[in-house]
Amino acid sequence: MFDKLKDLGGLMQQAQQMQQKMQELQVVLERMEIVGASGAGLVKVTVNGKNETRRVE
Repeated sequence: MFDKLKDLGGLMQQAQQMQQKMQELQVVLERMEIVGASGAGLVKVTVNGKNETRRVE
């Protein structure tokens, strides 16, 4: 029975680590900018990792 509790504690620790990693990745995505352009390059749109439009040229 104590082995199962130990395993549960390990799972909880892994879940907390994953949650922390996800928060860090969300910050990275917020800072990332992606540029998409039309075929002829007449229109360019820049968005961040949260899919918020930053610029339209």
